[in-house]
Amino acid sequence: MDSRKPKSCVGCSLAELGCGFLRPDGQGLNGVAIIGEAAGKHEAKDSLPFRPHAKAGGLLQQMFRMCGFKRSDFTIYNIVNCQPPSNELLGAAYEAAAIAHCRPNLDVVIEQAKPRILLALGGTAFKALTGRDLSISENRGYIFNSIYNIPVVGSYHPAFLLRNAMHLLGVALHD
Repeated sequence: MDSRKPKSCVGCSLAELGCGFLRPDGQGLNGVAIIGEAAGKHEAKDSLPFRPHAKAGGLLQQMFRMCGFKRSDFTIYNIVNCQPPSNELLGAAYEAAAIAHCRPNLDVVIEQAKPRILLALGGTAFKALTGRDLSISENRGYIFNSIYNIPVVGSYHPAFLLRNAMHLLGVALHD
């Protein structure tokens, strides 16, 4: 097991398969917690989510600037705290088990940050936060109740936008 992983990772389906372990980023002064899916290569290396020097994190950083925000205004975290093999969580045999195993880590971050609203980036995070298997394309921008009884809004994940969906950037900025 990766030396950066806490003892809570023991027994997780990704304990031996996943790389790194994230800690939350940002101060959350604006009351918004941005929750993504899982760590990527740069995130696993830096132990922080959505790194500005990674592709998806760089786009998120640009989005913050375009909206007049600073990264530190938000609490930023993921539903899974390590990098899954080949960066694949959705549809993987370990998806549900890894999300369930990491849930206590997310619980602690939500309890400490006390956000007023959650922004779920991507369908996997949206499903985990709402407990409902709903399409981001059909439900993004709407307010739902989360498993934490905190309002949650779903939006497109920056990695999705980068995969031939940049025409939806304005929609994501609105969210």
